[in-house]
Amino acid sequence: MPKCQAPVLLALLVLSVLAVAAGTGCNGVRRRLTIRTDPPGATVWVNDQEIGRTPISHNITYSGTYKIRLAMEGKKTKTVMYAVKTPWYLWPGVDFISENLVPGELRDQQICDERLEPDLVAAPEELFENAAQMRQEAHQQADLNRYQQNTASRDSAEPAAERLSESGWVKPD
Repeated sequence: MPKCQAPVLLALLVLSVLAVAAGTGCNGVRRRLTIRTDPPGATVWVNDQEIGRTPISHNITYSGTYKIRLAMEGKKTKTVMYAVKTPWYLWPGVDFISENLVPGELRDQQICDERLEPDLVAAPEELFENAAQMRQEAHQQADLNRYQQNTASRDSAEPAAERLSESGWVKPD
């Protein structure tokens, strides 16, 4: 066998082993974002798409910032910008090996824990008191408006009275 064929055969053998290894048992990287709230049961939107209720896990495809909105009856709606960091095995260059040549599955699990605050609702007595006060202010304003209208119409009616004809009919201007 000539000397120049040996390195070529060795390279082909190594590539064949890598191709077989890459084709068997390599599942790549599974990336999940788990969102939990205290209390559980909040409706979750990730980047303005509803995905369900907490606790929930959601598949993600990229590192970066995700907009997470949490809403629950009786709690304040909360919006957070959650930064998903890139793990070392997904850095450029290393990611080819971790996604194609490492046997099994690598898991990148991100967890977002948020506490929801109670929505401050006024007591019924306070609401009734505020409503009565607003009603009283509205009636006072209406009375003031009526008084101003009556005063204005009385002031404008005096010149018209001077132009009354014998029949009592006023000619429009």
